[in-house]
Amino acid sequence: MITIYSISNDSKLDGYMSEFCLNSPDYKMVGKSMDLHCSLASLMTYDPRIILLDLDILDIDFQEENILNSKFFKSACVVGLTSDYKKAFYALKKGFTDVRMKPYSREALFESLSICRNQIIKKDRILTISSPKEAYYLNVSDILYLKADNNNVDIHLKDGRILPVFNSLKHFENRLSAPFVRIQKSYIINASQIFRINHCKQFIMLKRRKERIPFSEKYLNNMEVLERLIGNRSF
Repeated sequence: MITIYSISNDSKLDGYMSEFCLNSPDYKMVGKSMDLHCSLASLMTYDPRIILLDLDILDIDFQEENILNSKFFKSACVVGLTSDYKKAFYALKKGFTDVRMKPYSREALFESLSICRNQIIKKDRILTISSPKEAYYLNVSDILYLKADNNNVDIHLKDGRILPVFNSLKHFENRLSAPFVRIQKSYIINASQIFRINHCKQFIMLKRRKERIPFSEKYLNNMEVLERLIGNRSF
């Protein structure tokens, strides 16, 4: 069951969600609030997989540490709703799964929920990495990118950890399907975590990260695949 919590005062959203959950038995609305801070107790109780967040009724400074850094928002798929393009920009940079501009249609909202569902399914996938001495079991959604380093592959995770594995990048390229795409001789990247692509200087930036990851002309076909994944939200 995919649980949903809404933080909004939008009656249109309420109507759309009632219709959606009625016709989609895999989803369930578990709560609703009009105040971000008052929602913490409910989020702790229900631990929803999807949070719908109306950014227009909230006074959030995206440049500062705030409630959006709590574990509830980091573990859930968060969909922002706003009429402010600046808020939409910073919400995506902050790591929101999706943002819809007002006035949004029911189809646009339902598409966002479908994107969340796909991400939740991917999140539950496990990548097993084993050696004679030990084994690791990683949620594939926790992987930001993989980088070849001599005879090792460094797996960079969302929480900042780097897991060195004695293997080739080709090995992981064969094991990891979309949204993972090889963009350079030394890099495989998680398309769902991309925030910016600079074609002139040929680098990519990820959500919540400052490093610039290069891509090369040799993999331009893969870059086209990657951008189609991002455009279609096919992950």
